[in-house]
Amino acid sequence: MISDNVIADSTFYIYFLDDVNEVSLLLKIMEKFKFHIPPKIKEEIMRSTNFYQIENNKNLYLEKLPYDIKQILNPILSSNEKDKGDAEIIFLIFHFLSLGKKFITIIDDDSLHNHIVKKLFPLFYSSDIINGLIKRTLNFLYECAMSYKIIDKKIVIETLQKTKDSKFRIRPDIIDGIITKMGT
Repeated sequence: MISDNVIADSTFYIYFLDDVNEVSLLLKIMEKFKFHIPPKIKEEIMRSTNFYQIENNKNLYLEKLPYDIKQILNPILSSNEKDKGDAEIIFLIFHFLSLGKKFITIIDDDSLHNHIVKKLFPLFYSSDIINGLIKRTLNFLYECAMSYKIIDKKIVIETLQKTKDSKFRIRPDIIDGIITKMGT
């Protein structure tokens, strides 16, 4: 079963709000999924001038954390990861796992992505299941068109093309690969 709970890093939101300026796509995605945002991630995405367009969305859940998560995860995080929302993302993952909640994680930050894929998730899941749980923004966008059928394929392709000229850091050949996989 596909989960409707999503834990995403700030890059995911900034991609739609600022990088490609496709707030309407994000809102369309938010109709299908429940997005769980820890305080530090919210703080990071509030810097976007477009944040006001999503801040009161019914499927945006601000997760209140009971204590300073950075201190608990201090031994496993670098100082750079502690200053960002990485610790809170990891906490939410553990929290959802402990509750038996199904979820999708969207993480573009390479160090956090690798940390979760190589060190955290293997404690709980086999490698074939991990690939279904953790995604990157553009792969999730692809799935929104191809698997979930909530966004028209043509719109996703146009957005992916727009990504090449945006501030979003990804190699053009990766974008081309996703477009090719969509079968233009």
